[in-house]
Amino acid sequence: MTIYWVLKQYWLESGCVYGYRKVYKDLRATGELYGKNRVYRLMRTEELQVQRGYKRKNNYGGGELSPVHLTYLIESLTLKSQISFG
Repeated sequence: MTIYWVLKQYWLESGCVYGYRKVYKDLRATGELYGKNRVYRLMRTEELQVQRGYKRKNNYGGGELSPVHLTYLIESLTLKSQISFG
């Protein structure tokens, strides 16, 4: 069995989630002696890539207002109320 089929087998058994590092560790655990650079190169040429996207996305713009902004807002409202009533 060639290394291409072995790599693809481990990659598919992982649910197409493992990258070259974990596939390399699986190969080592079973006694296959291939270097990690060779595993990386072969997986890259076969386009076997790790699945990305488990992390939570950054939510920009959803935080609290800064205290400087709040102070400016309060001052502008008090000035407007003094002008209209006064």
